Amino acid sequence: MSRIDPPGAESTRGLAIENLRVVFDTNEGPAVGADGVTLEVRPGEAVALVGESGCGKTVTGLSILRLLPRPPARIEAGRILFEGDDLLKFSSREMRRLRGGKIAMIFQEPSVSLNPVLTIGFQLKETLALHTGLRGAVAEKRAAELLEEVRIPEPRKRLRSYPHELSGGMQQRVMIALALAGEPELLVADEPTTALDVTIQAEILSLLDDLRARRGMGLLLITHDLSIVARRTSRLYVMYAARIVESGPTEDVLASPRHPYTKALLAAAPSRRRRARGLEVIAGTVPPANRYPSGCRFHPRCPRAHERCSHELPVWEKTGERGTACFYPEPLSEERSVEE
Repeated sequence: MSRIDPPGAESTRGLAIENLRVVFDTNEGPAVGADGVTLEVRPGEAVALVGESGCGKTVTGLSILRLLPRPPARIEAGRILFEGDDLLKFSSREMRRLRGGKIAMIFQEPSVSLNPVLTIGFQLKETLALHTGLRGAVAEKRAAELLEEVRIPEPRKRLRSYPHELSGGMQQRVMIALALAGEPELLVADEPTTALDVTIQAEILSLLDDLRARRGMGLLLITHDLSIVARRTSRLYVMYAARIVESGPTEDVLASPRHPYTKALLAAAPSRRRRARGLEVIAGTVPPANRYPSGCRFHPRCPRAHERCSHELPVWEKTGERGTACFYPEPLSEERSVEE
């Protein structure tokens, strides 16, 4: 077992976030949104970033495209590498060309993200003109093709529709089409199914799976729901209170969680067996970003906490492809069953 910082990318390809620290200046003092966050998404790979609301997942996703408002946000340290270039050194003009081009993002609420006074066709053609140079009839044809690719029926008719004329699921499909318009190499999906019912959630996730596989693009799936990452992602990062606390191959982490927080998240997630005996509850709440406890930030809620956990911050330990930041992690298990 080696005692090291979370590893950076071994290749210049894809996305590599290294020791990212994001701070928000508030009236109540500095609030830390990301603290030493390190993760990697290789080309064509689907990776999950999981944790409760308030853990820093969205802050991390928005940091990639430098969409956090400044002020109050500021990036104090770290690097965000994409294809070997540090995006934190890009000019505002370079970032505008990158957003929606090589890197695209899908947000939680399509009804808020889409412009309510512009037709779907206008918004798609505007994006195509910006990132591909297509205009006129050629852009119209390509816009309809994008809607067809995301499985929207009667795509040419829908180009003339306004967002409020579409269901939530259809609006999210339009958001995916907008994200695909610039032919991205990386797609960041921030809770893309939060506002949708279970059936539509499954359809959207299946669509993202299919598009990623066919286009060969990387996918960073940000979610609080562990049940949707199994069989949809190859690797998993678990985040708590602005820090990555566990990572590894998705199947291995779900079958044998090492960090108490990951284990608690799994115990609280619905499954066939848990429906019969009831779901467990994680005691307490995620601490405010400006009042993190000393030591391990999970220790006030942790059933395995010892005295050491209350005053020492765990360092990152890596065994093979598994990594965790915990003084008393669960032992590695050979169990392979994800569904309980």
